[in-house]
Amino acid sequence: RGNDAGATWAGLMDEVRVWNVARSAVQISDNYQQELAGTETGLVAYYRLNNTSTDETSNANNLTIAGNPVYVTDVPFVGAIGNNLDLTSKYW
Repeated sequence: RGNDAGATWAGLMDEVRVWNVARSAVQISDNYQQELAGTETGLVAYYRLNNTSTDETSNANNLTIAGNPVYVTDVPFVGAIGNNLDLTSKYW
């Protein structure tokens, strides 16, 4: 919600990857259903969201969780690359 530092997310999410480089559709497709190591070039934040909100990179950009999130690790994420979440600068 804009620049609101107190903004919250109410929804479902499998994992979050934040890159400082543009990634091609092929690069995204090659590993979108794979867990990363957290050491990939250009990866600045990586949240597996498997019972934790810890950033899996060495950058330590840990999330602050509000409320009582429910972590579920035994249900595989099913989605299509065509279903994109637009996180362009107009939202930040």
